[in-house]
Amino acid sequence: GVMDVVLPFLVVAVGYAVVMWGLMRLAARARRRGVGTAIVGAVDELFHPANHQTHLESLVEDERKAPIPSPGDGNDDDIDGGIRL
Repeated sequence: GVMDVVLPFLVVAVGYAVVMWGLMRLAARARRRGVGTAIVGAVDELFHPANHQTHLESLVEDERKAPIPSPGDGNDDDIDGGIRL
């Protein structure tokens, strides 16, 4: 009867929902811990190369930030308080 069709469908639907819920939890945990970027980076490079290149450029830019001079570092000729590179 009807239950012969509905019951297997419900079992599959609930199983799918449980798997999706677990994957969402796993992704949130990986995001919090900062792990999994190598896997995501490889997939991103394959399917969205422009985004991957932009990400790499932002990482390089983050490494190039100018250091802020410490007070009393001997650079007294800096009158306007700006940072010189």
